[in-house]
Amino acid sequence: MGDIMLKASVSLWSADMARLESEIRRAEPYADSFHIDVCDGQYAPVLLFFPDIVRALRDKTDRPFEVHLITKNPERWVGPFADAGANLIAFYADATEDPDKVIDLIQ
Repeated sequence: MGDIMLKASVSLWSADMARLESEIRRAEPYADSFHIDVCDGQYAPVLLFFPDIVRALRDKTDRPFEVHLITKNPERWVGPFADAGANLIAFYADATEDPDKVIDLIQ
């Protein structure tokens, strides 16, 4: 397999929302990062994760947070999630009229 380095980004999608800190602690030994899907109920038909939750979890682990914006107009959410402690932000290019603007905001 050569120099392939496997990384584990543990999703919090199925975590027990009432026990997020303990869920992070339980998965942390196996996680290189935590994958946080943000859904606004428009791009995807569910609501999931908000900047306040990310902010509350940020000091619970030193693992990076990968925030995936599954939202319409992701440019609205880049700043709030960056301020809340996201280490990486991804989005769907078809969710915005100006993907370059979103990339600029993320950088």
